[in-house]
Amino acid sequence: MIIYVLITYSLIWWLIVLLLADNSQVGSRRFPYESSALQVPALIYWILSLCIFLLAALRYGIGYDFYAYEDIYAEIQGLRFGLVDAAKTVNMEIGYVLLNLISPNFQTVIFASAVLGVGIKLLYIYKWSDCRILSLFMYFTGTFLNFDMGVIRQGIAIALFLCVLDNYEKGNIVKSIFFIVISCFFHISSLLYILIILVGKRKFPRAFIYISVAIVSLAYYFDLSEVILNFSSKVAPEIVNSKLSFYINTINNGLTISYIKRILFLILFTEFYNRVGYINNKEILAYNSYYLSVIFMAIFSFIDILGGRGVMAYYFMQIFIFASMYKRIHGKFWRLALACVCILLSLNAMYDVISYGNISNQNYFPYKTILN
Repeated sequence: MIIYVLITYSLIWWLIVLLLADNSQVGSRRFPYESSALQVPALIYWILSLCIFLLAALRYGIGYDFYAYEDIYAEIQGLRFGLVDAAKTVNMEIGYVLLNLISPNFQTVIFASAVLGVGIKLLYIYKWSDCRILSLFMYFTGTFLNFDMGVIRQGIAIALFLCVLDNYEKGNIVKSIFFIVISCFFHISSLLYILIILVGKRKFPRAFIYISVAIVSLAYYFDLSEVILNFSSKVAPEIVNSKLSFYINTINNGLTISYIKRILFLILFTEFYNRVGYINNKEILAYNSYYLSVIFMAIFSFIDILGGRGVMAYYFMQIFIFASMYKRIHGKFWRLALACVCILLSLNAMYDVISYGNISNQNYFPYKTILN
């Protein structure tokens, strides 16, 4: 447990340092003051990032599904037929099966997953975030522990979503679609990423946002599983249909509380950008991604895995929205208030992930590495 506490408090400490160092007082409404205290020094960022990366890359027996994935690795290694048939046998995407086939041992799979999942996210946080330490803190306490230390296929798919957005923002739609295809090789829910290409950089009116969310929220009162299965059987390949059928028949825990919370923050983000506007296309894509996370959570509310996990890449973009808000709001008091909200929400998410893991015998502590 101590390793998680040390990293968490190190991140909070540097966020406090930034707040105390911020002596800026004035700025325009649309382009608020540029504070030198917004970004932690690059060296500090990469030292903290390295600690986070090694936590995932060198772990042994730690996190969700570790031993389940280890059993799958052993099963894949024991198969004596082709890649496609192997993927069908273990009901896993072909990219992840290939990673297992070429890895000399399971720890190599863990290390490679950390490179793809954690490494890409850390790079984009450094490149995109208006307050890297805040985004890094929210990432570590949420997506990192849940996916990069747990559901590693989804963790890789979330990282590749950033590559999709990066190329789309630069106008390279072909490369964006390429990364969607690659991401599907690790988690088939990445097919949903195509919607950000269709939605793109459009700036939707507030009325459209609120009305569309209200309409799709009605999905909570209906089970659309048969409708979606029938439609999928006519247009989608076999692997999509088999996965969808599996997800629908998985026991659901309900997404109501998470959905309500997501709507509340969508309102906050909508009102914020309606007031101050967007500075660049990355902010538009981040907001539209979060909006799509709400839409898809409602539509797939009866499929817990898709409604929650499956749209996590879209939801992940909130770490950049909060950083944008932190940069552009006026006054140290409001920055402190926003930072406190982010910290409390993130610590709660961290507690939920670790406690559920330990209760379900998918322990997060005591932390063990391949070295001991």
